[in-house]
Parts: sequence; structure tokens; C-alpha cells
Amino acid sequence: MKCYLSPHPIATTNLLRLWSAIVLMTAATLAVWLSYGTPAESSRRPADAPELTEPSVPVPLVAPSPDDPNTAFPEGEAGFSAYYRVDGQDATKPRLNVVTVTGALLDKPGESNAARAGAGSPQSLGSNFGIVELPMFATVGGHPVEPRKVTVYYDDRGWVVAYLPKGEPAAAIWRHDTADTDLNQNLLVLAINEVLNAAELTSVTHDGVDYYDWENADCNAFLLFSNAASGGESSPVNFVIPPTIANVQASAAVLITSRYSTGGDPVSARVALDGETVVTADTTTLLDVAGFAIARSTDENDDPQTSLHKMFVTVSGDDTATAVVMLLYDKPGS
Repeated sequence: MKCYLSPHPIATTNLLRLWSAIVLMTAATLAVWLSYGTPAESSRRPADAPELTEPSVPVPLVAPSPDDPNTAFPEGEAGFSAYYRVDGQDATKPRLNVVTVTGALLDKPGESNAARAGAGSPQSLGSNFGIVELPMFATVGGHPVEPRKVTVYYDDRGWVVAYLPKGEPAAAIWRHDTADTDLNQNLLVLAINEVLNAAELTSVTHDGVDYYDWENADCNAFLLFSNAASGGESSPVNFVIPPTIANVQASAAVLITSRYSTGGDPVSARVALDGETVVTADTTTLLDVAGFAIARSTDENDDPQTSLHKMFVTVSGDDTATAVVMLLYDKPGS
């Protein structure tokens, strides 16, 4: 079992820091037994209020610049996100060259770029910030699935935020790579690194960024686990949700891994939770993602009770498929 740690402090009251904890079966955590894959649980706590008298600490990310009211981060448009702040050694200089970064993101990526599928699309640009939508490769290894669109916000104060659009299931951050089973290659981290690379700065990993869901602000922890099937149904992944966890936002993604082109003989794959299909893929799409509700056990007062759940992956014929489930939830006591 791998444990991921996000060590960087956050200097804004509007963002929360995530750090990792081993998945334990207690009254305040969600327990999982895995047949395949690697779990990663993260949680976050309120960040310290910014020290506005210190030049190294910025104004809150969502606050507009005094000189340009259009530089506010578009929190009403953002869903699940990852963010990072570039260090600033000289308070008199911008932490990011916005013009340089914007030019690089709007150009086509080089042939060696395995993260970005094409040129970025400008969403909003200003003298000290940029918002660009990037088409990102959702798989590694030649699967011709549609690129996943991830939006990046960046400004001269050093803030870099990569986010899914509001309403997009959080599992859409998953990027399938048989050589990398952890979260380092998730699309939000890769999108942040597109900004950092454009600025000729060192790339970061999952351990070096923080996460926040602008759409589900009460959710302060997430769990991502995987499962796979070959020619039929997988072994189950079983997990328990204790009664102290009341709010769970669930999503899943499934990819048919035995096909490298769309069309051809029919094939289908699905993820089922407690016997109900929650997401499917077929010969036309190969990869799909969806959000879903988890049916919870309740008592006579409709209060949540401890509930056991089973997740399976099924694929037709002799094909293979892999999938992830992401559970975003409110962790008591955090």
C-alpha cells in the first residue's frame, strides 16, 4: 500500500491543503480491500490565513487584482482541481512570466510531449494572468481515445491551478499507464507541469501539489482505487463506508485496454457497484467516465449506517479492461 504526502503549505483562506493518511478501518475513515491496484487517500485541513504583510504570501487566489478586476480565478466554473504555487525569491519580480507561458501553451506541443495532445485554447487572458484549456492525452500506449480537456489558471503571483470543468466527474483525472500505477501521471498534475515547463521551471509530482473540489467544498478526502478484468468479470473490490461519513461523491472511469483502434468487432466493458452498472465503454469510445450515487444503508431515522459495497469490472469476449473508482467524501474530524 502506498501513502502519498502533499507537504507544501497554502497561503490562502479559500483553498485547503491535502495530505495523505493510510487507509484504516476506523469510525472516521473509509476502509477498502483491493483485488487490484494501489489505493491513495488524501485529506485536507483549513489553510492558515495569509500574512498580507509578508511579500512572499499572496492575496487569496480568488481575489481580483486591485488594478484588473478580471484576474479573479473562475471558481464558479471549476470542479475538481490540483494547485501549486511557484516559489518567489524576489518580491519585486513576478513569479511567472505570463506572456511566455501563454505563448507556449497556445502553440502546438513538440512531438516528444506525451502529455498534451494539441495547442491550448485561450479562455481568458490578461496582463498578469491566463486561463487556457489544454487537450490532454487520457491514456498512454496508443489508445485513440478523445483527449481530456483540462483548464489551467496561472498568474504572475505564482499560482498554477489545473481543474476539470464544473460537473465533470473527478475520476476524469485518471490517466491509464501500465508503467505507472500511482497518481503522478494524473491529468491535473500533467497540466500543471505544462505550465511549469513553459516557464522553464522544475516539474512537480502528485506529492508536490494540493487538491480542492470547488463544486463539493465539504468533501475533504478522496480515495482512488483500480481494478481490471480479462475475458469476463474481475475479482471484487470490497469497501466499507462507516456511518460517520455522510457525504460521498463517487465517480468511475473504465478503459478497454485490448483494443488500439475504435470500430471493428463489438466489445463492451463496464464497472458495476453493488450489482448496478455505473459506467460503460464500447468499441466506439474505448474510455468513458461517469459520476454515480452510492446507495447507503440507513436506520429508521434515515441516518447512515455502516455499509459494505462491492465493485467489479466486466469485459466481453477475450478482451481486457481496467477501471478506477474515485470516492470524494467528508472525513469527520479533519
